[in-house]
Amino acid sequence: VELADGLDLMGTDNPVVQQARQNLAIEDWQAAKRDFTSLANSTDLSEQAMGAYGLYVAAVKSGEIPEQPRLKNSSEGYLALILMAAFDGDLRKGLQFADEALRAFRQTPEIHVAKARVEVLLGEPGKAMKTLSSALDIFPDSDRLIVAKSDWLREYGGQPKAARDLVK
Repeated sequence: VELADGLDLMGTDNPVVQQARQNLAIEDWQAAKRDFTSLANSTDLSEQAMGAYGLYVAAVKSGEIPEQPRLKNSSEGYLALILMAAFDGDLRKGLQFADEALRAFRQTPEIHVAKARVEVLLGEPGKAMKTLSSALDIFPDSDRLIVAKSDWLREYGGQPKAARDLVK
């Protein structure tokens, strides 16, 4: 999972995140780590999770071996843990975090999307579709889930027209 995709899933318009993304794009790891550190020190749980995720990825990209932070106190924190595990290629661990997160924070559509993404990466697109369909039963108006299911139909279901119809 690419950092930009993960940050998109976490969603933010925070200018510090945008600056950090620019620093990552030019591979200025130190500047990116400074930006993500300021987010990690925020009082906002979402910003803390984004900061921890970004710091982790920037540290790996700069050749460090970071410790995975403890973030199980919020849905955003779990989302960061899922994305970090996927970034590391430990998809089973990512799936484990997703299952834990859904037990604790079932009402978070982004966790369902992250779980489905990990299931696809594990070569289990059928499970991913079940995850998305079940989540859409709970959150029928979630744009994030609708887009994720549309992407699945287009990329794995061979149904580009159905994907277009779902998004309409």
